[in-house]
Amino acid sequence: MNTKLVLSFLFAFLLVLSNNLISSAYVWVSNTGDDTTGTGTSSNPYKTIAHTIDQATALDTIRMKAGEYEETLTVTKQLYFEGDSVDTTTILGGIIFNTAKNTKWTGTLIKNFKIEGTSKLLYYQNHQIFEDIIWNSVGFYLNANITSGSHLVDFLGGTQVQGDDGWTIEYCTFSTGHYENPGGAYFQFRITDGPTTFSHCELDGYDYATNQSCQVNIANSWSDLLIHNTVTKEGGNFYLCNGDNLIVRDNTFTDGPIALDSVSGADVYDNSFIDSGAHPVYGPVPDEYEHAGGIGILGMYGSKIVHDIQIRNNKFSGKVRSSSILINRWNPAPTTETFADIKVYENDFSEIEGDYSGIYAINLNFDTGVSIDADKNFWATPYGPKECKTSDTDCKHTEEQIIRVRGNINVGSWYCSEEMKISTTDPETDCPALQPTTTPTPTPSSGSTDTSGMSTSTKIALGVSLPIGFLLIVALIIVFILARKKKKLQNELMMVRQPQGWTQVSGVKSGSLSTDKSPSKYDDETDDDAFLDSDDDDLEDLEDTDSD
Repeated sequence: MNTKLVLSFLFAFLLVLSNNLISSAYVWVSNTGDDTTGTGTSSNPYKTIAHTIDQATALDTIRMKAGEYEETLTVTKQLYFEGDSVDTTTILGGIIFNTAKNTKWTGTLIKNFKIEGTSKLLYYQNHQIFEDIIWNSVGFYLNANITSGSHLVDFLGGTQVQGDDGWTIEYCTFSTGHYENPGGAYFQFRITDGPTTFSHCELDGYDYATNQSCQVNIANSWSDLLIHNTVTKEGGNFYLCNGDNLIVRDNTFTDGPIALDSVSGADVYDNSFIDSGAHPVYGPVPDEYEHAGGIGILGMYGSKIVHDIQIRNNKFSGKVRSSSILINRWNPAPTTETFADIKVYENDFSEIEGDYSGIYAINLNFDTGVSIDADKNFWATPYGPKECKTSDTDCKHTEEQIIRVRGNINVGSWYCSEEMKISTTDPETDCPALQPTTTPTPTPSSGSTDTSGMSTSTKIALGVSLPIGFLLIVALIIVFILARKKKKLQNELMMVRQPQGWTQVSGVKSGSLSTDKSPSKYDDETDDDAFLDSDDDDLEDLEDTDSD
């Protein structure tokens, strides 16, 4: 191998690496610093973020010390922004990220600071990471391609992120804000055109006047993941539209729902919905309760088939507006297959309060055969839900059937209890909780005493005499056993008292000698008691014989 070629390649690699290391430095800024005498170090920082951006090189990290920075920023290079913490670092204004034409930025990191302001715009594109950011009534718009006169005007004051390389947004807080926009839809935070991971964020409620608004919107995306997020106040909600292959799991929704609009391939599982129907899926519509639900499956776009949706292993509790799960085909397309393959199973509806539905399917054409598969859920009681196949508003729950399902819902079987171990369509037969608890009267077996027809006194006498007779039999058995043991003991005692080598032989007179040294043998007819009585005399005779 050519040594010079190898050395040249190694030198070029080290040069590129050194340039990256040099250009990936921290540049410090503090609201107590100085733009004139500062050097951008931690001990001598700049004063303004704008001046710090001008002094920084691409890929540098702008490190913001604690404090408030009241300025509007324009960024034309790829930089990283990192604050001291979300509690101590605040930008009072907007940030505009604007790249040159056909330029892509990747891996930009924005974390650990708060942005506050109104009607400000933040433009960005392509794979970005947001960590520990608080958006508080801030205009935060990320899309360098939208121009004036487009739908942009309907989203002023919100946040939009656009780019096909993907987005990671985690450990963020979207705090309470207010916006009125009668002219169109409004989202506090919107992500479009790319796979998104949205995790460990808190939606702290939002107040808006239009009925087409929500706090977080993820649109035209694929392979999205919503995990470990928390909605804590009314108005906080997620709205996912026109996407594919979505996963929503391990989230907690309190006073705020989630809507899936015109999506294909979605799995919603292991979530908790608490009072989730108190606020509508898609904006405040106080007089149109059918727009509300803990989970909304919508067909707003109409031309797209909504299919392959799974809602499983979720827990619903508290109050709802009309249903825990709302399925609504808005603006239905001419085709009869707008909805297909929607399965709702192994969910727990047992703690829903009030006269409400577990699942409500509206605007579906009952003649097309489109139905929702809701087999194997727990509906608060072993008797399952009350099914209402029409839109009859008088369809009320009963004492045994607390939860209703309305619309073209195929309930199938259901679980007897929240443990979800036994499914049934016949609870009286299958559910243990409904089985008789009384013990049936046993039928007398053969040989037993039939007491039918006896007087009460006779039954009492019989009940007393039978146990006494049994005790007498037991006593006789014990006496017999003791007698046998006594006889055995007497035989053993006789053997001990004979001299060694001498044996009492049946038929030999008392005092006779025997030279038989084999083990003692006793005639079964020997009188043991007589033998014991003459024992002393036998010993005396033996002694006399020995002296002779």
